[in-house]
Amino acid sequence: MIWGMGLLAVLAVAIWWLRGPQGWAWDRAFTSLLGYSTLIWASLLKIWWTAGKPSVMVDQEAIYYQPLHLFKPKRVAFSQILACSPKVQTHSLRLLEERRGVAREHSINLGVVQGRRRFLETLGKKLVEEGLQPIPGKLHSWARPGWDQPLVFGQRRARQVDEEGQS
Repeated sequence: MIWGMGLLAVLAVAIWWLRGPQGWAWDRAFTSLLGYSTLIWASLLKIWWTAGKPSVMVDQEAIYYQPLHLFKPKRVAFSQILACSPKVQTHSLRLLEERRGVAREHSINLGVVQGRRRFLETLGKKLVEEGLQPIPGKLHSWARPGWDQPLVFGQRRARQVDEEGQS
């Protein structure tokens, strides 16, 4: 990261120094490069800012995870979770949360979680305490009783199925 930041600093200085008179075609190109290098610097600084913090945290009421594009962790209350399971062929955990009658999907990158097994055990205990049940035959997967919808990104309304199978 330090080498990358140094290279960007050298590039920014070179672009600033090589700028030509107004209206020159190369001036626009160098200004664009300066803008992009500034954007990359900002991205690197944002990642550095959040890199020292835990990527996932669990407390009594919610799970918090830190997406790379945000400064503040996202909060998902256990009482709002409809289902939770690993994504197939990835190192991600899929959480389905109900907000205002719509199911929303959250993905947590387990590849950056230190103590992944302990985290999944703690998460499982909290989800079971909140009323979710383990899904038979699927490791680290839980769902609310009667929940049968594989919803993605709020495309359908969240619904529960009662004991007779009616929705």
